[in-house]
Amino acid sequence: MALAPAPAPATAGSADQFRGQAWLPRFVAPRRYELRLRPDLDTCVFTGDASVVVDVSAPTRFLVLNAADLTIDRASIRFQGLTPTEVSLFEDNEILVLEFDGELPLGEGVLAMDFNDTVNDQMRGFYRRLAYCFSIFDQYT
Repeated sequence: MALAPAPAPATAGSADQFRGQAWLPRFVAPRRYELRLRPDLDTCVFTGDASVVVDVSAPTRFLVLNAADLTIDRASIRFQGLTPTEVSLFEDNEILVLEFDGELPLGEGVLAMDFNDTVNDQMRGFYRRLAYCFSIFDQYT
């Protein structure tokens, strides 16, 4: 998804205002990601956690994230010690919208959450790729 042209405050409305947008809003920008993945390749599942340093540049009650092919542990979501009041996953847009009671503090903050899902074979998200190798000599043995 492309970024919106300029930050715009998002202090009112609902998570639905972000559905179907061609970009993620720019009032919050990620600065650094720390990801831990714990795959279980025998069962093709994984768990993980993320801490993302974000810069809140305009008044907002929302954090909008790309979230394709992940199951988020909603109880684990925290931003600067705050817990979202609403968590909306729009699978058709591949976004997760976190709504908080009040405006988020301006400046840098840390968003943390846990997640899990399946290691898939669809070449997106956390995926596996099986390689089939053979040599010309295998044809004659």
